[in-house]
Amino acid sequence: MAKAKNIYIYRVILPYTETANPKKKFKIEYTVEAENRETARKAAEEQFFGYLQYDMASWVRTLERDQIRVWRLSPDLPQTSQSIDELCTELESKDLEVVYRALRAIGEIQDSTPSSQITRLFSHPDEEISSLAAETLGRIGDPANIPYLVSAFKPDANPRLKASILSSLGKLAGTSDPIQDLLATAIGDSDARVRANAVEVIEKLFLPKQAKLLLPMLADEDNRVRANVLKALWQSHSRPSLGNNLDEMLNNPNPWMRASAAFVLEHIEVEGRVKNLGNLLNDPDPVVSRSAWRAISALKESDCIPHWLDYMLKHPENDFPEIRAKMVEFGSEALDFLYDFLSEQKTSDPLIENIRKKIEDEIYLREGFLNWLKAKSRRVI
Repeated sequence: MAKAKNIYIYRVILPYTETANPKKKFKIEYTVEAENRETARKAAEEQFFGYLQYDMASWVRTLERDQIRVWRLSPDLPQTSQSIDELCTELESKDLEVVYRALRAIGEIQDSTPSSQITRLFSHPDEEISSLAAETLGRIGDPANIPYLVSAFKPDANPRLKASILSSLGKLAGTSDPIQDLLATAIGDSDARVRANAVEVIEKLFLPKQAKLLLPMLADEDNRVRANVLKALWQSHSRPSLGNNLDEMLNNPNPWMRASAAFVLEHIEVEGRVKNLGNLLNDPDPVVSRSAWRAISALKESDCIPHWLDYMLKHPENDFPEIRAKMVEFGSEALDFLYDFLSEQKTSDPLIENIRKKIEDEIYLREGFLNWLKAKSRRVI
């Protein structure tokens, strides 16, 4: 099942001129529902040009594309161009907390107007501010900011800034954008965060020389780098070779390697992945078991049910609404696993009883009385 897309409300201002009065500037404003700012801009332009098809005037209207303004409407943030401009003045503040809050807000609003102000913060002496500035350009979502990010990726830049630049390029860049040389440099960086983020960008762009760039990095000493390389190459490279690397990570004495192996298993389809994640759930190191839980709780395979149940019973202090909902969706298949689990436990539990009842109720609604009765007759007490 495809993941549902988040839809937001955007304000789009389109400046234009008319041949009847070329010295006069006009603006038209649209409110658009869209997944992101680029989609919102395109939707507004379609409305603009669609309207022109019905305009019987003899003059021509021309968009001034470099002046187009787009921002996301959010109840707790500035919603007009004037209030956003006032927010942007806070980027010049000497108070780091004020600058930090302004950058976070601008990233939420996604207005690219202050981009030049944001790029000046790349050289800010506080690493948190400089890296957040780079991240903010990515969150804004305007590909026009790619050159700013590329020019700031310098050998002597602080590693946190370089890692943030790569993260933003991963959001903005396409295959045709000239960032291959930057990526080739980044995968050789001394900082593991930079290398790991570079691998993520290479995977997203699916570069022609992807395998050549990434294969040597399977020997990287950093767990996240190796995990990202395995994930990136899994669909295009030799499975036996990659499988051996995955097995080495699963059995590595370093718990961070085992935790990253769980991350890989969440994103690839491989024989025995649920079994391996189940083993990692019982790993004595909490970092590994937490990573395994994040992975196995994200899957939608019925074989996960016994592991879900076992984990939920061991962590009664937590709530698991999404897991319960997935089990209910499995219906009768989930009941089979649940009854087997109960028979092995030789005891009941309020949480399990609650899930069982919800599944039986769902069977009644979806499959009718007879199937509901059949399900109840298999109940283990």
